[in-house]
Amino acid sequence: FPVTIEVIGSVKAKSVGNVELIVIADKDDKEEYEKLEEMGKVEVRVLRRERSGRINKDYYNWGAKEAKGRYLMIMNDDIEVETDKWDDMVRVAFENEGKKRLLGRTYSTDGSPCSFPIIMREAYEAMGSFMNEKIWGWGADGEIYSIFKDKDLVVDTGVEIFHNSRHAGVREVD
Repeated sequence: FPVTIEVIGSVKAKSVGNVELIVIADKDDKEEYEKLEEMGKVEVRVLRRERSGRINKDYYNWGAKEAKGRYLMIMNDDIEVETDKWDDMVRVAFENEGKKRLLGRTYSTDGSPCSFPIIMREAYEAMGSFMNEKIWGWGADGEIYSIFKDKDLVVDTGVEIFHNSRHAGVREVD
């Protein structure tokens, strides 16, 4: 839970406020994620579901379906946003391209290959999903970039994130 608070804190601190944040929690999680909905200018919605090992289908794609925004971004519980006004940068990057770009690229400042892609709602609707459901779990962000990169549909957002690899699901042992 403290890790999730840190992620939301970084999103909130670096945002101009144009963000809806969806937290997907398993029904058997004991954490009180609903307290996150009171965190101020960033809208936070907590959605609960039965636990599943199918990350792309049951978490990422479900969250994208529930989201209201024009731009969709996957953020795990182990990242911190480092770029001020990042949400405005995403909007400007997509709007200034002149032609339609479907995928926004972010960069990990720690050198990890994680990229946490951003897609336009139109791309999500055209593909019927955000992340390929045939890929079981981690690494799907590389797959989505490989689909779009040769088609001149990727826009550089300039947004930097830090991948700290501290997942909320990993508990410290006393």
